[in-house]
Amino acid sequence: MTENLFCLELQKDSFAAIVVDASSRAKVVTDCCFFKDPDLSLEQVAEELKQKTGTSNIRCVLLFSPDFFLFHNLSLPFGDKKKIAQVLPYELTENSPVAASSLVLDFLPSNSTTNETDILLAGLSRELLSKRLSTLAAAGLDPDRITISGEAVCLNIAEGLQQKDFVLLNCQEKFIHLFLVRDGAIVLIRSIACGSSSVEATVLEISRSLRGAGGRNGESTGPNFYLSGNKKHSNELADCLTRQYDSATVQLFAQSEQPFIKIDEKISNDYDPERMDQLLAQTVRVNGKGFNFRKDEFKKSKSIKEYRSIIFRTGIPLLLLAVIFFGYQGYKLRELKVKHETLRHEIATVFQETVPEVTRIVNPIQQLKVINNNISTTYKAGIPGGGEQHSMIGLLIELSARIPRSYKIKITRLVADLDTVRIKALTSDFNTVDNIQKELEKSAMFSSVTISSANQTAKGDNVRFELNLKLAR
Repeated sequence: MTENLFCLELQKDSFAAIVVDASSRAKVVTDCCFFKDPDLSLEQVAEELKQKTGTSNIRCVLLFSPDFFLFHNLSLPFGDKKKIAQVLPYELTENSPVAASSLVLDFLPSNSTTNETDILLAGLSRELLSKRLSTLAAAGLDPDRITISGEAVCLNIAEGLQQKDFVLLNCQEKFIHLFLVRDGAIVLIRSIACGSSSVEATVLEISRSLRGAGGRNGESTGPNFYLSGNKKHSNELADCLTRQYDSATVQLFAQSEQPFIKIDEKISNDYDPERMDQLLAQTVRVNGKGFNFRKDEFKKSKSIKEYRSIIFRTGIPLLLLAVIFFGYQGYKLRELKVKHETLRHEIATVFQETVPEVTRIVNPIQQLKVINNNISTTYKAGIPGGGEQHSMIGLLIELSARIPRSYKIKITRLVADLDTVRIKALTSDFNTVDNIQKELEKSAMFSSVTISSANQTAKGDNVRFELNLKLAR
């Protein structure tokens, strides 16, 4: 699926725009245009862009030239970004004649220690930004990001270097935009007029700006320089910088000549690297670090398409989780039904074995309770007229507790009266009969336990025996 990205740059006297296919790692410039007409309004440019590039309702990045911004370098005694954002208006009020409320502010941390944090502060006119966004919105353009042109070129250069200290000079016809980078972070941005000045005067102004920034870039040995934009100015500056700074490294940088960048053959003659490379650099890192003035009241609200995308990304996992959850609950319900049916069958089996004379089973547990109550009323052994009485259930419980579960025994007959209990049963051997007698003798319920008889069955596989148990009084 093609993912187009539109990038528009606004300068004091010109407009430039490109459309990039960003659906893969390789970025392909599919369309571009440039307008240089002092009398041409942004409304006309936006409408013409819409007709020329078909950029309505696609992802958009808006760049403003550094000439539109107010820059300040500040040092604050803390490093928390939320706290920094809170105190910026007060710091700007003390250090600038411009009212902080009239600017949209953003900052980049340039250096941080345990005691203080150095930041680069940038401010853009709220009124200007509001007008530009309204004009673009009328043409169907709603930028996702608003930043400073040339910033992305710095960050892209820094990514490819081990020694991340350098100066980028982005050369335009009337201005040179200076970006000072230390340890991969932008610490200084300046706009230097060069339209009517000599190259030597321009280099002198560059040197003053670097010395004013302090640190290691103001010495005569000079930093590493990268030059981009207007080739005529770049070549003139390169010669002068080499003379001005001892052992300075000066290189030309073109974003369109970097790997994974392609220019569509249909627009190869229209694409102007001097004016459009800084737009191309921004499309490489549209979601990367750097300034973003799409904030506060200018923060972009999500479109229906974006909400649909969020719903699609979150809805499918939630749907899968719901299917798994209800599937698991269904499995557990079926498992419980199987267990319930098994227990019901086992209860019915025990009931039939216990009271085989009852053929109609409705509620086996309740029916057994009724039978148990009836047995309790029909037999109560013990001392007539007083003393402890023994019910049939109590008798059966005592027999079950005293005869170990491991003994193989089948009671074939049990007769009880007020004084005696007679048991006829089958077991496996004579030793078991003796052991059963000994276990029952331990019970306080019986005063004596006697083996009345013990004989082997006709088949010789079991022992038939009879016990006579005297109830204690």
